Amino acid sequence: QHTTMADQVNADITDEREYGAPSALSAACSRQSGAASEGDVCQATKINSATSSASTPAHIDSNVPSLGLISQEDALYKVLAHHVLVLERQLEGVEGFIDFEHAHKYALFDVNGVQLGWALEQEGNWGKTIARQALRDHRPFKFDVVNMQNEILMRIERPLEIVNSHLTVTLPDGRVLGKCEHKWHITQRKYTLYVNDNVKGQNMKEFGNVGGKTPDWEFIIHGTDNGKVIGSVDRDTKGVIRETFTNTGVYVLRMDPKSLKYVVHNQKELGDRSLSLEERAVLLANAISIDFDYYSSIFGGDGNSTF
Repeated sequence: QHTTMADQVNADITDEREYGAPSALSAACSRQSGAASEGDVCQATKINSATSSASTPAHIDSNVPSLGLISQEDALYKVLAHHVLVLERQLEGVEGFIDFEHAHKYALFDVNGVQLGWALEQEGNWGKTIARQALRDHRPFKFDVVNMQNEILMRIERPLEIVNSHLTVTLPDGRVLGKCEHKWHITQRKYTLYVNDNVKGQNMKEFGNVGGKTPDWEFIIHGTDNGKVIGSVDRDTKGVIRETFTNTGVYVLRMDPKSLKYVVHNQKELGDRSLSLEERAVLLANAISIDFDYYSSIFGGDGNSTF
């Protein structure tokens, strides 16, 4: 009986670590930075590739469903097969303290704080630099998502945005994985997510709706089919002083029922399916869109940059 209880405790601890329980994220934080408060993800991700190698990589699920565009042989699979991803905006020099907009750069980590890669905005020429200063968060952009070997895994592109934004997610060969549409609302934060379920062409199928009230820090994805919760993007709010003076942001992406159970209070609202690899790629792009649309403004650290 004692052995069974010990095994169950160890299984629970492993489950919490792999699926991103807040206490487990705090533990990862302490390992990487030496000190952290409960739920403070932001310090956990302030690491580089050198310190990442000292951490144990999180488990990769070999049973994540695919719609056929991404396979286990693809390098992108090694990123998207994680049930929890942490995305952190990286500041360039004194960017957070002066009114100059650099190309955005995000570090991508697993739940244990091991860096998996980067999402890098293409800088372009001086014309693009001037456009970034003039258009700010409404600018068109192109992102390359790369792994630690600098292989391009996928691309995210957005045209000029005036009110609503529209992102397209593609593989390096140009095949479309899905799209993300932002719909401006005075009191709510709304997105519609689409995935391409046609391997040989394009057939955009709506799979989720993202909702959050202003100034919520949590964006919940409800499945189009039954309204159940199938994913979430949570913005860490612990580094309040840092975010008052800078526009860095940390986002926790949850894409599986076992990880979502830690943030969904009413378990009856929880869906029973894991997001496909293609849907996860769209959700990753959605997290970047959320940062641009609501949090990236130099003076928009309170989440009201759209206004």
